[in-house]
Amino acid sequence: MSYPTQTPPFDAKRQAEKVTVWRRATILLTLLALMILLNAAQWAWVSSVLFVLAIVTISMTIARLAPLKPPVFSYILYSCMILFCVLLAFSSAVTALFSGVSGEYAQCTQQATTIARAQQCSTDMENSLMDALTGK
Repeated sequence: MSYPTQTPPFDAKRQAEKVTVWRRATILLTLLALMILLNAAQWAWVSSVLFVLAIVTISMTIARLAPLKPPVFSYILYSCMILFCVLLAFSSAVTALFSGVSGEYAQCTQQATTIARAQQCSTDMENSLMDALTGK
């Protein structure tokens, strides 16, 4: 059996193109998930799934970026993006769990005309959250 004596040449240009594709996918997923979270609370579970997919694409981008030996700043940036996506995934999961309570509170505060009524809305929201947490 003969083994190749040379390793195949590293194609940096092709690898950089792969990194660009993964980078764009990461940014698009993150922005799409953020827009869904900010504009449609009833779709917060979709946003949570998209943030998890963004975390996966960021990890893949880092894996594709490693052979190019970029500056340390690139790794710091992608680590911050992972942290950002983890926090927003958690936030969207909480929003998905308690979307009914937050919707009722928003509607109540919009209709409140006095300070006492706004405080009553806060009390009602606290009670609704406790009921949701305890399963009542």
